[in-house]
Amino acid sequence: MGAHYDHIPPHLVEWILKQHIFYVASAPLKADGHVNVSPKGYQASFRLVDKNKVWYEDLTGSGAETASHVRENGRITIMFVSYDGAPNIVRLFGVGKVHEFGSEGYTALLPDAQRQPGSRAIIEIEVYKVGTVRRFSSCGYGIPCFKFDHDRNVLEQWAVKREAADIIAEDSSSPEQQSDKGIRSYWASANHTSLDGLPAIKGASGAQSRIQHKEPTITGKPKIERVKAPLALQPAASPLSWLQTNAGWLLPVSFAAGVVAASVYQRMAAR
Repeated sequence: MGAHYDHIPPHLVEWILKQHIFYVASAPLKADGHVNVSPKGYQASFRLVDKNKVWYEDLTGSGAETASHVRENGRITIMFVSYDGAPNIVRLFGVGKVHEFGSEGYTALLPDAQRQPGSRAIIEIEVYKVGTVRRFSSCGYGIPCFKFDHDRNVLEQWAVKREAADIIAEDSSSPEQQSDKGIRSYWASANHTSLDGLPAIKGASGAQSRIQHKEPTITGKPKIERVKAPLALQPAASPLSWLQTNAGWLLPVSFAAGVVAASVYQRMAAR
């Protein structure tokens, strides 16, 4: 059985802040609603305020399940996992609040100079229980080991371009004209509600929600690693197209095989 605390113990603080990824779990009150688990990256996203309070910067994604669930019922769990060194799993059980970009709560926690591109909200959590491993327990023994390589820069650079479109629209003579290529437009279309129809990112407005220009902090050209389709889903190649594709090596191999066969035949005939 693991160890449990009513606060974040000091010996876990340094380890938690070193993690490059954490997972967030939440669910709606509806019995048949969608239970959600989301991985979160970028070390700068997570902040530890004190032994019972943490928050993280909620960056733009394809959905906004966590924000919708926390708005409805506040329930949230954050999990950290050790992928190198000694095995360890830490869960922070808490009650959350959503501070959307542009709100007073958001601005109080995160000055604009520290805001990351694409940041749409802050999820603030009052931690009431912490679960971790007890010495000689088996918790985390089955987790494979990985080494951190690098943060992907695709989300950040995508967000910088989207926010630039909003800045141009806000600086125009008709600021009420929202850019359909801006990040606000994306929030309105993709992040407005959850899979169960709960309100998620509402789109805070006002002077405090004005987007400021940001430069990417992760250098390098954006690279998206594509996932190949399973072999069974790939269209079968016709015999003709297969021959055309492999003619470059097929002809020399066939010629060499013919020479060998002819030589063997001549030797057998001479006996």
